[in-house]
Amino acid sequence: AFALLMTLLTRSAHTQCVAPTLTFNSPVLISGTDNMIGAVYLFQKVIPGVDAHVEIMDIVGGASLTEIDNTSGSGYYDAFQPYVLAGGFDTSYLDWKINFKIAGTNTDTMLECLAVTAIDVDGNNKDLREFVEAATPGSFAVDPMTNLTISFDGVRSKAEGQITTIPLIDTAQRQAMFQMNFANISSLLYRNGSITTGDTMTRHTCIYFKPFFANWIVLPVKLLSFSAQSQTNGVILNWTATNEQEIK
Repeated sequence: AFALLMTLLTRSAHTQCVAPTLTFNSPVLISGTDNMIGAVYLFQKVIPGVDAHVEIMDIVGGASLTEIDNTSGSGYYDAFQPYVLAGGFDTSYLDWKINFKIAGTNTDTMLECLAVTAIDVDGNNKDLREFVEAATPGSFAVDPMTNLTISFDGVRSKAEGQITTIPLIDTAQRQAMFQMNFANISSLLYRNGSITTGDTMTRHTCIYFKPFFANWIVLPVKLLSFSAQSQTNGVILNWTATNEQEIK
């Protein structure tokens, strides 16, 4: 039933505004303790006239942060690439809050549309698989051949990778990419983490504020239930949502 609903709600990108490409590099700690809960980092001019403030909201399950934005190794200089230590034998994660500000000020500003794409959501071929999730995106997009497990709990969209690893961090490997789309947004809550059945290990996360997929799937703000029942002349679909968006 969920797959059927997702098919019904597929839209083409030409019906939405085109999300800009944001550049995240050279962060500066502006408050709190580096790599700890409460730390806030400034990424200047992610687009002209707009700064981003990235705050560590929580660190759970034995996770830790070793570097806020590593751009010296694999991946992409303009992506947000924290080095995260995954906790052993646990589900561990970091919660981030990303606020957009008028450049050079502490005044919130709104982006008409925003795409946030997790790159290389995979595993280590043994005892770890990664996941990402975010609260109330308007829609998400994946490759038709995706190997991610996608879920939506009514508030958060989540993508969970496979144990199989994909070499390096490569946007050509679209089967392991998860794009979430937001509209009229000044801040967002984002989570990246790992599920491990082994010891702790370092993971190089790559979050690219850029759209990669032309087709996307619309989600209601909060889907409470959905069911499908076969009938003689077709199928009856029933759903309950607190706020429906273009559902037909």
